Order: sequence, then structure tokens, then C-alpha cells
Amino acid sequence: MKRLSTLMILTGYYVLTLVLLFWVRLDIVIIAGMLLLPMLLAAFFWKLKGAVVSALINSSLFVLAYSAFKPLSFPRLLVAAISYLIVGLVLGVLMNLLEKERKKLFASEQRYRRLYEELKTYLELVPVMVVALDLEGNVKFVNKKACEILECCEEEIVGKNWFENFLPDPIKDEVREVFERIKNGELEPVRVHENPVITRTKKERLILWHNSFLRSENGQIEFIVSAGMDVTERRQLESKLEEEFRMTQILLETATGLLMSDLNAEERATIVTKTCVEKLGASLAWVGYAAPDRSVQIFGTYPPNHPYVQGLIVRWDDSPYAQGAAGRSIKTGKPQKIEDTLTNHRFEAWREKIAPYGLRTLAAFPMIDPKGVYGTLVVYSDKLGFFDETRMRYFEILAHISAAALENARLFEDLKNSFQKLQSVQKVDRAILTSKDLKESLNVLLDEIVSQLRVDAAAILLYDPEEKTLVYSLGKGLTDVSVQTIASRRARYTDSGQIDLEDEHIKKVMEQEKFAWRYAQPLTTKDELLGVLELFGRSHFEPDHEWLEFLKLIAQQAVIAIERVFMIEKLEKANTELLKAYDETIEALVYAIDLRDEETEGHSKRVASLTVEIAKEFMNEEELVHVYRGALLHDIGKLAVPDHILRKPGRLSDEEWKIIKMHPVYAYEMLSKIEYLKPALDIPYCHHERYDGTGYPRGLKKEEIPLAARIFAVVDVYDALTHDRPYRKAWSRQQAIEYIKEESNKQFDPKVVEVFLRVIEEKGWE
Repeated sequence: MKRLSTLMILTGYYVLTLVLLFWVRLDIVIIAGMLLLPMLLAAFFWKLKGAVVSALINSSLFVLAYSAFKPLSFPRLLVAAISYLIVGLVLGVLMNLLEKERKKLFASEQRYRRLYEELKTYLELVPVMVVALDLEGNVKFVNKKACEILECCEEEIVGKNWFENFLPDPIKDEVREVFERIKNGELEPVRVHENPVITRTKKERLILWHNSFLRSENGQIEFIVSAGMDVTERRQLESKLEEEFRMTQILLETATGLLMSDLNAEERATIVTKTCVEKLGASLAWVGYAAPDRSVQIFGTYPPNHPYVQGLIVRWDDSPYAQGAAGRSIKTGKPQKIEDTLTNHRFEAWREKIAPYGLRTLAAFPMIDPKGVYGTLVVYSDKLGFFDETRMRYFEILAHISAAALENARLFEDLKNSFQKLQSVQKVDRAILTSKDLKESLNVLLDEIVSQLRVDAAAILLYDPEEKTLVYSLGKGLTDVSVQTIASRRARYTDSGQIDLEDEHIKKVMEQEKFAWRYAQPLTTKDELLGVLELFGRSHFEPDHEWLEFLKLIAQQAVIAIERVFMIEKLEKANTELLKAYDETIEALVYAIDLRDEETEGHSKRVASLTVEIAKEFMNEEELVHVYRGALLHDIGKLAVPDHILRKPGRLSDEEWKIIKMHPVYAYEMLSKIEYLKPALDIPYCHHERYDGTGYPRGLKKEEIPLAARIFAVVDVYDALTHDRPYRKAWSRQQAIEYIKEESNKQFDPKVVEVFLRVIEEKGWE
């Protein structure tokens, strides 16, 4: 259609040229120039063919024009025709070449357009966002995924500056600076990087970029094409997995620490609470045991000695102190949370106490063993909203992991404490049973009270029934001034059975010693007051059931100690009186023996006294009592000897002498039937035995002879030699001593003789 139009235009143009040539008679040069235009147009549309045809037509018209107006020679006409043909051929060839190039360009353009469309189609299908930027940072191309991520259509993105419109404010300048430095060759191109983009709805999406750089022939960057993968969810998942892994490590380390630690409840509770604060981000944590008396006993906290926890009262009954998270977690067996300590009505009981420490929220997690809830883990934070679903789960898992370890440790501690208390009770029992001194027993008892009940001071006051007053007896942990203050006070025991201890003296002691509390435990038996046990402490304290039970047990031991000493004192007094009566009876019996055997009158008392003096070098006080009694009764067997033999003035016959030798046996038979005199039998039975074994009645020798009898034998002979007898006069002291020396190792024990001689010399015995 275009070619037909062009042919018509050319025809008209040639007609116009002929008109202008023949009728207007334009100059031939102008006509020659005008003929170049159709030739150029013919060459453009029909290429070489059109140019040749147009050249032939132009040559014909030119020859015709010159023939009509200015005849030319044939050579000139030929030159003109050839010139038009040459111009036509050149134009035709050029147009052919241009057409070929045009077709190539068109084919390339079509191919590129096809490739572009295909590439665009492909880019629309890829699951990553693709963005192309020029050197100014303006967007030249985006794919469908990029539009989806940015929540914009293509028209809203292309042409806009990437940095200003699609990056979050905090990173705009930083990313632009890197872009400029890369563009200026100051920095190596970044092939892979990660940064967030901002969507139309102002959401941030994290993109992992892979960059490609289109360069010019001289190597300069002209465009940046970036393919980005939305890794927001993946990074969130990775962060979540990393957090889960971190938490797993924390919980594993905590569990390992609990297993590797000693069976100490407070140490294990510290491991758990320290984990809550240092690794899980809490501000404060403590572990509490659900005691049978419905109190919550705190046995581990972190940070240590936090002032809020000091003196904290928590229960799990129906009182106001049980309405918080801790008490409810124990009662329900489920985690409990207080979102805001300043506004939650359940936290009213502790609001004033917690206010100075900025702890705004807390949660409690029950610790459960097969028997049920035995305690709770309570965690605090100074940040509102701290206990989200994830943290609640972490702390709950930690509580479950810790439960068995803490309960085992607590049971071990209870067992150890019970064992220690049992040892204390046994120690006090031993002191009570082995000591007759009341203060000695009470001193041991007070030591155990201070140790096991963890008090700062303790004192025992004994009741004086005659004055009806309590008087200080013994104390621990009190200064001398306080002891004097208590000692000077006399708190009365009223007729109604109450102990009046609220007086100015105690108040003064409380102020002097800075005691925060005092506990008085009456010491009673069968409704009879024996005394009072007073306990003092400097830090706040709430006694639990176990503490009170042990106090009652130890107080009962104090009662037993007091009763026992009082009873012993009574028994000793009665025993002393009885022994005095026994000894008086023995002395009367000995006096009767001396009266019967006149020649030995006074002999028994003398030898008894001297024997005791010698025995002091070998025996203790308790043994000396029996030595004295045995010495007094040494001749009691003579009561069985007939008077005609015992009082015979002359020498005894062999038969009579045999009877006399039986008196030690008679003494044994008589005294062995009397229980309290059995320990005194050694002298009456064995005082006639000889060291060399020639004595009677059994012929014992050396150490076979009881020590008391060996001592008495020396004293008896010495006394007999130095006093008159019917058959001879008394020897002198020196003669008797010489005889004793001669009989050493024969009749007498040489060790006893040595001591005997030294004692009579030191004492001046005659």
C-alpha cells in the first residue's frame, strides 16, 4: 500500500517536473536537482531496482530537456545519463545495504524484544524479587515478586528512588553510602548482602540480596541488578531455632549442674534461681517449699539476700498472703502470672513491700513430684509484658527439670537435719545421763539449741517454788551486761499458771542485744513449772512446725535433765543418810568386836585410817570408801570364833589355831550376803594372805592378792607390832619399820612397803 502511494507520488512528481520544464521553463540546473529527489525516494522504497529505474527516467528527462532547450552533444548527454545511472546505482546499493542493516537491526530488535519478553516472563515466575537500579539509585525494573513483597504495583515502583522509598530510615544513609562508594570504585562490589526493605504498609521484610553489575566498555558500572530472597520467616525461624537451642543448652547445663552439685537444697536452689536471672533475663527469683503448716518456706534466692525476699511472708491457705501467684501455683498445680504488681488486686498484700524495687510483673511455676506439688519457683521482672508465652514455657520446663533435684536435695536436707537433731538429742541424753552437774547438762543442751534452732542467743531460768520466781541459771550468746540484767530480774509465775515475762528487764536486754524476736518455752512436768527456756534472734523469723516440734523435744530434755539432777540430789541425800546409817552400824559392830576382843580395842579404827592414807596413792575416792569399810570389818569373822579360843591367854593349840584361821572365811560368808558390802570383802577375806604365797585361807601370792588386802596386811602388822598384846610388849616404831622392811617381798608387796614407809614418814605416824 505504501509502495503504490509512493509510485503515484513519483508519477505526479515527474509530471510536475515536465510541466515546470516545458511550460514554466525552469533552469535546467534546478530541474537536474529536482530529479534527484524522486531517485532518492525510489531508492528508499525499491532499493537498487527503484534507483536504476529512477536513474533511467531522470536521464531520459534530462536528455529530453537539453534536446528541447539547449542541444547537447552526444558525449555530454551520455555523461549525464551515466551520471544519473551511477548516482542511482550508488543510492540503490546504499539503500540495499541500509535495508539489510535495517532488517538485521529489526531482526535483532525482534529477537531482543522476544528475549526481553521471555526474560520478563521468566522473572515473573521466579520466587525471588528482582530489582534493577541505575547509577542514581532509581528503579528501572522490578518483577512480580518484588511487587508482591513491596505490596505495590510496577508503576508505583519503577522510576522511584530505591533508597528513599523502599529502605527503612535507620539504614538508608548507610546503604546509600556503600552504593556510592561502589559506584565510584572506592569499594569492591558487594555480591551478597542482607538488609530489610519497607513495604507500602510500613512492614519490614528481610531480604537476602545477590547483586550483579552491568558495566560499560570501559568497565564502569552502569546498572545494578539485584535478586533478593525474602528470608524474613526463615530468619525468624532460625532465630527461634537458635533461641530454642540456646534454651535447650541452658536447661541442659542447669540439669547437669543440679546433678553434679552436692545434695544441698540451698545450693541447688541457687543454681536454678541464678539461671532465671543471669541466663533467662529475670530480675529476681526464689524457690519456696510448701510446708505442712501451709506456709511457703523460701530456701533459695538470686540475687542473694535480696531485701524484698528478706522477711517475705507467703502462704498457700486462704489468707491474704496466699492470693498471689506463689500460693495459687501451689494450690492449683498450674503456672500463675501477675501482669502488673502495682494494679493487680491479688498482689495487694505485698504491694507496699515490692514498690521500692521496681519489680512490675511476676510468675510462679509449681514444682511437682509424684506425690504432688511440693514447692514453687517464683520469678520477677522489672519489665511489663516480660512473661510472654515463650518465656512462660521456658520457666515451666525449668521448674519441671528442677523439681526432682530440689525435692531430693530438700529431703536429703530434712534427713540430714533430722539426723543432726537426733545426734543433738543423743548428745544431750548422754550429757544428762553421765553428768550429775545440772549446769553441765544444760550447757550442752544450750549449745545444741543455738546450733540446731539457729538462734542468736538462749537462756534457761529455773523456777524457785518457794519464792514463786524464775531466776537466771545459764545462757549462750548474751553479753555479760545482758546476763546481769536477766539475772537481776525475777519474773513471777502467777497463781493462774501463767509466766509473767513481759517486764522492763527483758525489754532492756532486747534493746541492748538488738534482738528482733524472743520466744519463751515453759519447762513443765505434770503441770508443775521447773523453769523457762528463752530464745532470741536478731533477724526476722517465723517458726515453722518442725522448728516448734524440735523446740518442744529439746525442752522436754531440759525438763528431764532438771528432774534427774533434782532426783539425783534427793537420792544422793537419801543415800548419804542411808550410808551414814550403814557406816554408823558398821562402827557400832566394830566397837562390839573390839569390846569382845579387848586386847585389840581401837585397833580396827587405827588400821582403817592408816590403810586409807596408803590406798590414796593407788585408788580413787570411790574405791577408798570400800577400803575403809573393809579395814573396819577385817576381823568381823572372829565373831564366829568361840570366846574360849578368842580370849585364851596362853598359846593356842593346833586345833584352836585352825579355828582362828577360819575367821577370814567366816567374814566372807557373812559379808557376801550384804550387797553394799561386797566391794569391801577384799580385806576381811584376804588380809592374812602373804606375798610369797604362804598365807591363808587360800594361799594366794603376789598380784593374786587384792591390792586392798596387800595394803592392809602391812598396816595391820605394823599396828599389831607397835601395840601391846597379852603375849608380848609393843615394839618400838623403828623396830616395827625394820621388820616391815625385812618382810618386803616375803610377807608384803615391796611396792606397798615403799609407799607405806614414805607415808608414815610424811604423816609422822607412830
